Amino acid sequence: MKKGNLSQWDQIREEIILLCVQWYISYPLTYSQLKTTMEKRGFYIDPHTINNLIHEYSSLAYKRSKETSNQRKGGWRVVQIPFKIKGRKRYLYRALNAQGNTLDFMISGSRSTQKAQNFFSESLSPDLQIRTKNLHKRKQIRRKSSWKLILGIIGVLFLFFSGSYALNRLEKQKSSTEDQSKKEVQLPNKIVQNATALDSLSPAEKAFLDTISWAEGTLNKNGYRILFGGEIVDDLSEHPEKCIPVRLQGRITCSSAFGRYQIMDFHAKNMSFEPENQDQWAIKKLEKIGALEKIKEGNIQEAISSSCRVWSSLPCHKHDTKGYYNQPIKSMEDLLNKYEKRLLLYK
Repeated sequence: MKKGNLSQWDQIREEIILLCVQWYISYPLTYSQLKTTMEKRGFYIDPHTINNLIHEYSSLAYKRSKETSNQRKGGWRVVQIPFKIKGRKRYLYRALNAQGNTLDFMISGSRSTQKAQNFFSESLSPDLQIRTKNLHKRKQIRRKSSWKLILGIIGVLFLFFSGSYALNRLEKQKSSTEDQSKKEVQLPNKIVQNATALDSLSPAEKAFLDTISWAEGTLNKNGYRILFGGEIVDDLSEHPEKCIPVRLQGRITCSSAFGRYQIMDFHAKNMSFEPENQDQWAIKKLEKIGALEKIKEGNIQEAISSSCRVWSSLPCHKHDTKGYYNQPIKSMEDLLNKYEKRLLLYK
């Protein structure tokens, strides 16, 4: 490839990458979906590379997304750029708005402006088929007979009052001894709600994992399914690989942290993210950094300090006010108090 063509391809590649990151920030796409979207346009890139590029270009892409928020105002035009890569001639087609910003692109091995215009017309227009389909569904709902709706409501009310009556009868039949037993089992039920999922762990190990979860803000019923930022994920068969934009020290970056322990190591082979597996991942991580042995010895303060590089909400020293990555942290005193409370519950 000639030097001039190489320089031209570098400029084209950077523009495409910026648009790729902009789409990821603007729409709820996974890395796999984004990879497929780019391949349809003739640009091939693997998910691991996408992850690195999002961290590098997220700030610039966020700024660009604001500039193109009104992309359909004033229409768009197609621009063709011929270039060579590995000795082969290719054509880059870009859809530009009135301000000259790229709205979409397509790389083709043949020269066909009409083909590019047809592609952009489809990708930049609302999906009329889906809208018509939804409208058709709404009309079907309106056509339902009113007596069917009434019967459905009556059935629901009947079930509700029947259940309430049965519950009241059961409550009246309970003796004072049974009521006392109920009070005694309320505490274990509360423990189970936010406890670690892996039963084989010792009370000390469970209490320490709960302390990490509390520091990371995930010690709740949805802790194992929570993304950084609060979104709840249902599918735990694999890491969602979703990078959430976040502003740190005046700079926009993103975080792919997920689950009870805010795991970012989603390239682990054959790992599912079911609750037991997340607990096991955290225990192995503690063992690798030498913190697990300190937990078994009862030296919890040193175990917390040893874990500060893995969990940014933990302090590296007793009197730290910020974490290893210069982020807000929980104080050592609060963490030790939380550990003792969780340990008492498990014992």
